[in-house]
Amino acid sequence: METTPRNAEQDPRPKPVGGFRQVVWLQIYIPLILMILVLASLVTVLWVGSVGTFSGWADTALIFLIIPALLVGFIFLVVLAGLCYGIIYLIGWIPGPSKQVREIAERVDHETRRFAGILVRPFFAPRAALSALGKAIRHLASIFSTD
Repeated sequence: METTPRNAEQDPRPKPVGGFRQVVWLQIYIPLILMILVLASLVTVLWVGSVGTFSGWADTALIFLIIPALLVGFIFLVVLAGLCYGIIYLIGWIPGPSKQVREIAERVDHETRRFAGILVRPFFAPRAALSALGKAIRHLASIFSTD
């Protein structure tokens, strides 16, 4: 009895062919090796020729290190400028809709107060009438009193 599955002999990954390895050498390794050789020969020529000082080379290296930070900072500056422009645009656009919202809110407030007055009138009108009648009777009584 066989313990391995039938598909175990078939590898799902393709096997590299000779042409692929040659392309990898031509496109990756050879240019990489050539650039390393060019840089090494450039450094050797400059070192032997006593071109520049250590301070000059350090300053140049520092400039090359600062350039990526400047690029990232510039990207953030552009984003910040875009946000500022958006805020300025919104400041000019917002008063129109906010005026409409304020007018609607004032209309709702007015109608709510009017409707509340209509609702409480049946409760307060009889009491007010009785109070006014009582005050009128007291006033009349004070006129005819003999005290």
